[in-house]
Parts: sequence; C-alpha cells; structure tokens
Amino acid sequence: MEAENRTDGDLTRLSGTDDAQSEEGAVREARGAGLSNAKRRELRSIVNRAVHKFPGGEDGLFEQIGSGVKVSELIGALGVSEGAFYSWTETTPERSEEFTRARARAAHVLAEQGLAIVDGADAITANLANVRARYRQWLAGKWNQQAYGENKAQVNVQVNITDAHLMANRYRETVNAVNVDDNTIDVAPHNE
Repeated sequence: MEAENRTDGDLTRLSGTDDAQSEEGAVREARGAGLSNAKRRELRSIVNRAVHKFPGGEDGLFEQIGSGVKVSELIGALGVSEGAFYSWTETTPERSEEFTRARARAAHVLAEQGLAIVDGADAITANLANVRARYRQWLAGKWNQQAYGENKAQVNVQVNITDAHLMANRYRETVNAVNVDDNTIDVAPHNE
C-alpha cells in the first residue's frame, strides 16, 4: 500500500537526478511512429542512462516495480516516454524476464491491496470497493497467471450421433446373436 500512496515528488527523489528530466524532450519523441532503428537505439540508450542513474540502477527499478510502484510513475521519474521504456525492457531477454518477474511480484501487492480495500469497506462504499478490488484481482491475474489467474481450460467434446447410433446397433446385434454351434446363449431381452 505504500506504493499506492507515493507522490510524484517522492518518485522524483527516487530518481536521484534532474539530468533524466533534461533528456525528456528527446525521449518523448519515441511516441511517434516510423522511427529509424538508429533513433530507437538512441532512445533506448537514453532510457538506459536514466535507469542507471536511478537509485540501485536496474535492480532498484525492478525492485520498485515488484513492490507495486506504478510503472507510469517510474517512467515519469525517469523522464522518459512509455514507448522508449518498454522498448528498453525488451532489449535483452534477461531484462524482459526480470520485468515479467517484477510484475508477477507486484501481483501479490495488488491482491493485498484488494483485500485491504474490501476489508475497509462499509455499506456506503461497498460497491466502489468491489470495483476497485475486482480490478486489482483482474490485473493480478494478468501479471501472475499461475497464482491469480482463472483456469479457464475448456475441454471440447464432439459427439457424432450417427456414429453413436451405428455403434449401438452393432452392439445390439452382437448381444442378440445366437450361435447354437458355439453354445452361445442369447441374454438380450426380446419383445415377443
């Protein structure tokens, strides 16, 4: 819940520098489409420098994400655009995996927040609390499918009535067969 109550001022102090803010204009250009590969590399480099100035560097950033700090707030503290930040997270498989693990840890925070919201609700705020808690539940399920996702595995069964009918007729014919030479006895009921 501490992460939910942080202000932008707290996050600016977390970044530890105003240099990241000076590069904000260049990085915000990343929102436009049609960037060259060289421009994308330059923007990822700017994000990389801003992240490494962040207290604790990459590890500190991913620790903040895992503790439930909103990524949009961290992006603002870094002074970079969302597009450039997410491009940076996908630069290496290790970084992408660490981001995914941080989000999975943040899902636990969301679940705890949902519980606190519901526990703190009264008759007047119950509907709002329900909406807030359900959103956190949904998001936790997206970020950590294994722990909070709904298992909606479906089994598809297809029955062909014609085949079932033919098989039943064959079975009936087999049961009704009487072979006197084998001493086979007909045990099927007959309508006589």
